[in-house]
Amino acid sequence: MKDGGNESFYYHPGRIWLDTDGNPIQAHGGGILYDDRSMTYYWYGEYKDGPTYHAHKKAAARVDIIGVGCYSSKDLWTWKNEGIVLPAEQTDETHDLHISNVLERPKVIYNQNTNKYIMWMLIDDTNYTKAAVGTAVSDSPTGPFTYLKSIRPHNSDSRDMTIFKDDDNTAYLIYSSDDNTELHIGPLTRDYLDVTPVMRRVLVGQHREAPTLFKHEGTYYMVTSGCTG
Repeated sequence: MKDGGNESFYYHPGRIWLDTDGNPIQAHGGGILYDDRSMTYYWYGEYKDGPTYHAHKKAAARVDIIGVGCYSSKDLWTWKNEGIVLPAEQTDETHDLHISNVLERPKVIYNQNTNKYIMWMLIDDTNYTKAAVGTAVSDSPTGPFTYLKSIRPHNSDSRDMTIFKDDDNTAYLIYSSDDNTELHIGPLTRDYLDVTPVMRRVLVGQHREAPTLFKHEGTYYMVTSGCTG
């Protein structure tokens, strides 16, 4: 959108997006929650403002877990840094959120039954062999969030994942599974803290990941990536 020639109203693909303090937005692999109570958008994502390295020769480039960053906005354009709402664990090497592990794709939804904000995220170890999802909870959209646990949903490996909340307030976990050959979809429990036994396999054998699910005028749409990018 152009406003009197003011370049601040343009999106520039590939250009670093700055927050209201003038710093790069750190919300990678993120998701946006619109909070009806505060009429505010909240953007949660991986905070990666740290040194990049390789854990071993065949590993992908990575950054130690720093935590989940949160940004707030009224217009989806200007974003205020609300800080790290779920920090990494610095000392306990057995903890899911220890800096040496992997935290990716945090998503937050609000639960009307408990008045809690629930965060789901991908949890893995350095070599990506854990393949689990983790949950955290908060009384406020800006945290702090308390980490609860990690699970392998439906006794399946879980990699790229997302959360979808339907109009009837039923929430669903969607995740890539079976070595990324298919996607699994299943409803969460009433408090959004666990999965139910119900699960359906979709796009079987199609090697899809990075799922996003939304609903428009009564029809559900899913956008995914191929595993090669």
